[in-house]
Amino acid sequence: MQGFTLGRKRDNLHENLDHPFFDGDRLFIGVYPTGIIYADKARDVCGDFARLAYLNFDTLTLQVENDCPDDLRPRIEADAQALQAKRGEEYRISSAGQTVLLGAGVTTEQPTGSQAPAVGVACPTSIGDTP
Repeated sequence: MQGFTLGRKRDNLHENLDHPFFDGDRLFIGVYPTGIIYADKARDVCGDFARLAYLNFDTLTLQVENDCPDDLRPRIEADAQALQAKRGEEYRISSAGQTVLLGAGVTTEQPTGSQAPAVGVACPTSIGDTP
């Protein structure tokens, strides 16, 4: 996700969309143009919340990080499964009413759920570098 940080921007909070899985104490769920990022507000990585998982709107593939805490993983997977079940439906990604078509790029060969490989996090080394 070039050019995006995981948190800190109030307008990207999943809770603004009346989402039932938001945990104001620890779990951050951010809605971005290409998908949903799940992050741990209790852990810091490179000056931002520690990324736990990413659900891509186009493929509906959930990528869970290897260090995702066991106590948060079931909630993340339940949230992802609820969205995966809505494949083919429009999903609102902004308070202005912009929507995406869930699973628009899904083919029968693509994995869904938590079958996708985990992705590591690399911190940028200078301005302009992307993880």
